[in-house]
Amino acid sequence: MTTVGVVCEAEDDFATAKTLIGRVLFEEANWIDGDTYQHVCVFAGLEPGRQFTTWTGLPRIRQSWPRRQAHGKFSGEPGAPMATAARTALLHFFAADPRPDAVLLMKDGDHEAPERLRGLEQARDRRSPMPVVLAVPVPEREAWCLSGFVAETEGEQESLQTVRRRIGFDPTASSHRLSSKNPTDKRDCKRALDELTASVRERAEKCIAEMQLEALRRRAQRTLEFSRRGASSPRTPSHRPRSFPAGRTVSTCLSGGLSRKSESEV
Repeated sequence: MTTVGVVCEAEDDFATAKTLIGRVLFEEANWIDGDTYQHVCVFAGLEPGRQFTTWTGLPRIRQSWPRRQAHGKFSGEPGAPMATAARTALLHFFAADPRPDAVLLMKDGDHEAPERLRGLEQARDRRSPMPVVLAVPVPEREAWCLSGFVAETEGEQESLQTVRRRIGFDPTASSHRLSSKNPTDKRDCKRALDELTASVRERAEKCIAEMQLEALRRRAQRTLEFSRRGASSPRTPSHRPRSFPAGRTVSTCLSGGLSRKSESEV
């Protein structure tokens, strides 16, 4: 049994990550399927009985254990956005009993994706006793659903064309170019997803659950390149960063034995 500690923004973010993790495990370890997944991989937050911890809930947990608070610089550099919060979360997971086998840190990129990615990397690179997987949807979780959207009906095809004409590009191929936090913006990510899926939650979930992983990987490459802009540091890490989703062997980062040894990168 592998336990994955999770910090994310909300229930929907956790559900999306759980689906993607399962799909990669099914691909990399062919003896795992939908029936065995729940017995092979379980998820845990920092509070008993919870499968994940939210970033907004982290301060409450931190108050209970004030000594598990990250301070100072990261390899001599000031912490980028999310670095201190992420490192604090990791310190709590490191001290947990039982300790998880891996940790997933998931945070929307919003308007500062490169900076937040850099902050999460700083937190992870400061000596971690277990694999730490980083997830930075650009600009937010709904962009992952858009990357997996394939029109199935004439109505959906018409909706896609309508959105394309309004924003000037295909939101399913370049979801990282969308915006967040302003539903009136013509490029708002949630607005685009709602239009394509008619605001049906099950249809949005299907985008993640059924699209071919290889297609998701191709679309994710553009997002990775975007997220790397401005996120570089004068200090080069000694190992390749682990990012998510659609890494070649994300399951290795999560379970250290369910599939072949390899680094993952999206």
